[in-house]
Amino acid sequence: AVTAIRNVSIINISGAGALGIPEVIAGVFDAIARENITLLMVSQSSSMSNVSLAVLTADAEHTLAALRAGVSAELRIEEQSNVAVLAIVGRGVSATLFTALAQNDVNVLMISQGSSELNVSVAIDGAQVEIATKAVHQAFDLAGTKS
Repeated sequence: AVTAIRNVSIINISGAGALGIPEVIAGVFDAIARENITLLMVSQSSSMSNVSLAVLTADAEHTLAALRAGVSAELRIEEQSNVAVLAIVGRGVSATLFTALAQNDVNVLMISQGSSELNVSVAIDGAQVEIATKAVHQAFDLAGTKS
């Protein structure tokens, strides 16, 4: 199954090395939890200097305010709006998903995959959600369109 969620914002939190400290990342999630904000996706860079959170755009200002009030002033917090999340469920879907997106010049802004490898979500530019959805449907022959 493929789903698209429109009207999403990515909240990027960065700070040189600060996010690698367990107390700092705990503070990020505590600030979100205190305000009962739903996260659509979470991604952390391997360098531990950046955490990205995908939220509904309607919740973005609330999320920014909660983070700015609840985490260290050393962290940089920025919003990237006009985003959509494309999610696909199934075993062994990553290669086909990313190939379909690449062949249609859809840039991936953020990636999140569950540990079961049954769900892969990507954040993309909201203006590309229609072409991305069609490309993925075609790649998996979800509309009976493969030749």
